[in-house]
Amino acid sequence: MAKKQEFSIETVKKYYFWVVVPIGLLVAIFVTTGAVAKITAEFNARKQTLESTRKNVEGIRSEKNHPNQKTIDDIVGKTTELGDRVTSAWRILEKDQRERNLWPREVGPDFLAEVQKLKFGSEISVDSREKYLNFINEYLPYLEGYVERRRLQELRKNKDGEEVWQDVDSQSSSMSSMSSMSASQNSLAGIPTEGILSADATLPKGPNGEDIFRFAGVVDWPNPETRTVTSHWLRLPKAVEIWYAQEELWVYAALLSVIKETNAGATGPHNAVIKRIENLSIGKLASTSLATHSARRIGTGSGSGELSASGDMGMSSDMSMGMGMGVGDAGTQFIALTEAQAEEFIRGNRYVDQDAQPLTASAAAPFNEFNRMPICLRLIVDQRKIPEILVNCANCAMPIEVLWVRVNPGATRPFELSAYASGSTVGGEVSSEKGTVSASSGAGAPGGIDSAPMQLGGTLGAYGTEAIPIEIYGCINIFNPAEGSTNLRKETPQ
Repeated sequence: MAKKQEFSIETVKKYYFWVVVPIGLLVAIFVTTGAVAKITAEFNARKQTLESTRKNVEGIRSEKNHPNQKTIDDIVGKTTELGDRVTSAWRILEKDQRERNLWPREVGPDFLAEVQKLKFGSEISVDSREKYLNFINEYLPYLEGYVERRRLQELRKNKDGEEVWQDVDSQSSSMSSMSSMSASQNSLAGIPTEGILSADATLPKGPNGEDIFRFAGVVDWPNPETRTVTSHWLRLPKAVEIWYAQEELWVYAALLSVIKETNAGATGPHNAVIKRIENLSIGKLASTSLATHSARRIGTGSGSGELSASGDMGMSSDMSMGMGMGVGDAGTQFIALTEAQAEEFIRGNRYVDQDAQPLTASAAAPFNEFNRMPICLRLIVDQRKIPEILVNCANCAMPIEVLWVRVNPGATRPFELSAYASGSTVGGEVSSEKGTVSASSGAGAPGGIDSAPMQLGGTLGAYGTEAIPIEIYGCINIFNPAEGSTNLRKETPQ
């Protein structure tokens, strides 16, 4: 039987060489491999850095114009040149707008001589403010006649005994004078003094069956918004009120010129392109509507999508104060304001930013060149002439930047002109087939989106089968004076 080998320290000492040598070789191999890998990595990184540096140096060598002081000076020069070109264009546009929109001569030469020397917002003498107050009270009715607003007229005799047609005002004594008329004439009490007759309405006749009442004019305009310009003037206006009132008159005149130009040659609603003005809002009256009635907001169900019954287009109560929606207390409160406080109130939500959002009075203007005044129009028009209306908007005295148009509002979603031009609408598609533009959202449409197609056909009503309501939302850029220019609001022809 073999003898069992016993392990002892003596045995290890005897054969330690053969144990240590393999272990040492393994350690040496491991250390060498790690060192080689590290050196290789460092070499590759260094090589890549050197190659990148070499390429950069070669690129600099191949450049004809190195970034030296000359290059820097050229960049500064080009920047200055571009700025000068922008200022030049700004000055040209401002001059064009200034020449198209002048202080009216009817105010008087003394007033014109004074305001020409003043900066916007400066104090105006009491005499000049009185002159302007007298002027504007006569000018506002003229603006209504500018578009030949339809009114009920009565055949009366003037002081010379001649028979002439005169406007009938439901609030004037002319209506009370009907007590002397026949019973048939007293039936006029149920007929509006302005606007189109209903299908079954008839005007009373004279004793011998002759016509003694008629509707005259072209455009129905039940509630002219131009009256809101001075609706809170309970006494002599402040200077700041005059400055901003004149700005509003220019904007209103521009909008009405669009209607007048579009309706050129018309003799009544039957052959007018724009048959009725439902709403004509600017500035404070339009800013909230512009922000909440945008195509994208309505398209996602976040806009109200409708004008209110009063036609204020979603205007908040604080915005209506002093703007024709509660003249009594609001006007009294306005009188107590200082010039600075009055200007702060007037400027609040009067202009909008680049995203058509209202600007507070203290908000920094997003553009040095101009202020963006919002406008909102709701009209009943001949649908075949909508492109002509939009062209006239762009060509008026204060060109209108049309942001979006709503056709048959309340029945459809709106479409933005930019999206329409590219063949798409917000959340839907545009297609033209048999007189309709489809803007339906399809299945799974978010709440608030109308899925009905945009019907372009009118109904058999008082304005004819081609008449439909439309809403136009946009902005007018009111240019500030450029450096070295005269303020656009001050000049008038010599």
